[in-house]
Amino acid sequence: MAYPTGSAATSVVGIEKGMPFQVNLDQEFEYHLIVTNLTQNVLTDVSVTEEYGPYFEMISSNPDATTKSDEKATWSIGTLDPRESRTIRVRGRGVQTGNITSCASVTYASLLCMGIPVVAPDLELAISGPSEVLRCDDIVYTITVSNPGSGAVENVTVRHPLPNGLTTLDGRNRAEFDAGRLEPGQSQTFTVPVQANRTGTFENEAVAQGGGLTAESGAIETVIREPNLEITRSCPELRFVGRNIDVEIVVANVGDGVARDLVVEDTIPAGAEVVSIGQGGQVAGDRVVCSVDSLAPERERTFTVTYNPTTIDTYRGTSTARAYCAETVSESCTTRVEGIPALLLEGFDDPDPVEVGNTTTYTLIVTNQGSADLTGIELIGKMEGDGTMEFVSAEGSSPARNFTGSADGLDVNFPTVERLAPGARATYRVTVRALKSGQVSFRAEAVSNEITRPLIKVETTNFYE
Repeated sequence: MAYPTGSAATSVVGIEKGMPFQVNLDQEFEYHLIVTNLTQNVLTDVSVTEEYGPYFEMISSNPDATTKSDEKATWSIGTLDPRESRTIRVRGRGVQTGNITSCASVTYASLLCMGIPVVAPDLELAISGPSEVLRCDDIVYTITVSNPGSGAVENVTVRHPLPNGLTTLDGRNRAEFDAGRLEPGQSQTFTVPVQANRTGTFENEAVAQGGGLTAESGAIETVIREPNLEITRSCPELRFVGRNIDVEIVVANVGDGVARDLVVEDTIPAGAEVVSIGQGGQVAGDRVVCSVDSLAPERERTFTVTYNPTTIDTYRGTSTARAYCAETVSESCTTRVEGIPALLLEGFDDPDPVEVGNTTTYTLIVTNQGSADLTGIELIGKMEGDGTMEFVSAEGSSPARNFTGSADGLDVNFPTVERLAPGARATYRVTVRALKSGQVSFRAEAVSNEITRPLIKVETTNFYE
C-alpha cells in the first residue's frame, strides 16, 4: 500500500504486510510489516500503527512496540533515508474464532534541508633562486603560489618587482603573472629569467593577491660576482741578433668572481722562432696558447715564452687573456733586434824572405765578423823607414768595387770602403821593394764609423842580400 496517493510513483511511504492465510485458535503465529521511503528525500518522525481488533492478542514484536493496547500497537520508526525500508515482525495468536482484521496506517514528516559550506581559502607564496652566481650565468627565480585552504581563491595575481640592477630578459624591472582561480590544494609555478647589469647583492621577493587575500614570499638574497682580468706583457726593449727574447706575461684577476676556463695567447712575432714555453703551453698556428682551469679573485698567474729572433728587425708581440664571464684583455710590447758590427784585420806577406832588390806583397783583409753593417771603413799602411823599403803599388777590392791606393811618404792610403755587410770582407794589397837587408815591419791600421779604436796588424819580413 502506498501513501498518500495509493501509487508508488507518486506516494511517499509504502507499506507491505505479510500474513498467514489461516491460523488455529490459540496457536501462535507471526506476520510482518515492511515500511519503505519511496522518495529521494529523508523522512522523519515515521510512525506505524497496527489495529487488530478483539480476535487477536499480540504477544511480542521486533522491534518492540512503542505503545500497545488490547487492540492496537504503534511503532516509532524515526528517520527513513531515501529508499530505505524497515521490517516489523509481530507475533501473536487468535483468541476467538472468527476473522482477525488488522489495519495498518503510517504517519511521517517530510524535511527540506539545505547546507551552506563554510570554507577558509588561503594563499601561500614561495620564491627560490641562486644564492651566488656570475653575472653572465643563467639567473632564474622560481615563484610558487598555492592555496592550502579549504575554499577556492579567485583572480590570483603574482607580482615580482626586481631590485635595481636586475631586469627581465626583455628589459622590464618587474614580472607579473595571472594565476586565475586556485582550488583548495592547487599550486601554480612561474619562472622569472633575469639578467644583471652590475655585480652586488640583490634581495628578491614577490607578492600574490586574490580573493581579498595577500601573501608575501619573504626576501631571498643573491650575490652576483664577476671576474675582471688585467694583463701585462713584458719584453726587453733591445736585443742583439743571436740573443733570445724572453717574454713574461702576468694575468691577474682583480674582480670578485672566479675566472673559469682561462686562456692566455701570445702571438708569435713575425720572423721569430719559439724556443721554449712555460706553464704547459703549446704552439697553435701563429700563437702560443696556455690554458688554466680557473683563476681565483685577487690572484695572478705568470706565463713565459722565449723567442729566437732570426733577423735584425722590430719584433712586436701581443698577449691576450680571456675567461668565462670576463672581458678579453690584451697588451703588446716591442723588442728592437739589432746587430753588432765586429771588425777583424788579418794579414800576411808573400814572399818571405825577400832578396834585396826584389819585391814582396803585404795582403791585408778586413772582415765584418759581426751581425750589423760596418760603414766608413778606412785602412792605412805604414812602411818602415831608414831606407829599408820603397813603395811599388797598392790596390784593393770590396764587394762593391775595386780601388787603388797611393803612398804619401811612408804612409799608404786607400779610399774609404763605404759599407761591409756581416760576413763581407775588403782586401788590400801593398807591394814594396826590399832595399836593405834586415828584419823589417809593415804596419796596417783599420777603423770604421762603428769601430773607432784602430785594429793594428804588423807583418815582419826578412830582407837579405
